[in-house]
Amino acid sequence: MPAQPDQRAAVQVSGYGSAVEALRQREELFNRAAPDGGPTGVQLITDTVTALSTVKGLDECDPRTIVGAVMTCAQLGLRVGGATGQAYVLPFWNNDRGRREATFVLGYKGLVKLAMQSGLVRGIVARTVYEKELPSFRLSWHEDRDELVHEPWLLDDKPGAPVLYYARALLNGGGYQLTRPVHRDAMKAHRARYVRIKSGPWFDDRGVAGDGFEAMAHKTVGKQLGKWLPLSATARQAIAADGGVRHNDSPDAPVDEVTEHAGDSEADVEPGQTVGNPDAAYDEAGWPAGAQPRG
Repeated sequence: MPAQPDQRAAVQVSGYGSAVEALRQREELFNRAAPDGGPTGVQLITDTVTALSTVKGLDECDPRTIVGAVMTCAQLGLRVGGATGQAYVLPFWNNDRGRREATFVLGYKGLVKLAMQSGLVRGIVARTVYEKELPSFRLSWHEDRDELVHEPWLLDDKPGAPVLYYARALLNGGGYQLTRPVHRDAMKAHRARYVRIKSGPWFDDRGVAGDGFEAMAHKTVGKQLGKWLPLSATARQAIAADGGVRHNDSPDAPVDEVTEHAGDSEADVEPGQTVGNPDAAYDEAGWPAGAQPRG
């Protein structure tokens, strides 16, 4: 008797095909949504098809939510995927609906790009302080000035483990904004409590410069910095949409008009705060405990 095909594998192939077809049908809508100089519909579709092939569980998401997340990227002028670090389309398990859905996640480089578009910010950067840099690192607050000293480790390519993350921005009219440094342990606790998508860059945690965790830690301090910056309306919409699930694929819909926030819901929470309840535990396959479907 021939072996029966794996039912879950069949579902994955079907979901992949449905998502790709839905994306291709909306190529012209993506083109219309993108600002001048933004990614083309073909680029967005190519980026997302790559993500469908490499991001675990994304091909099992409701295709409408995949299209919605990509439409958000199109309207913001951001590319999809880890190669650019501008934005991500990531899966999460929606317990209320009993299915996987895709969500838009703003990347650090996307946040910086949008912040610079206001014309009021001259430069924005997030940095990591490594173990061997701690002895020379100093941040002090004064009534008439602040002092920041951060000397990078240059003696070799082994600066030690990452310890602190902070962000600062220079304003075109003069002056600057600077966040309080966040310890790595506080950032990991923040991830555990508020990041419901248990995959993607937040979980590329190798403790080395340039890993996904560092990029998302930089985005987190950058978002906190954004509370005090003169950001454009587009940048603020991107921050509001971060972690949102979207079903409306119209290029005329507001960017921040999302159905629900069910992913990286950290927009108004600083690392170290303890607002709300911890998220449910997830198993090794990325499913919430007790929610693994049979197949």
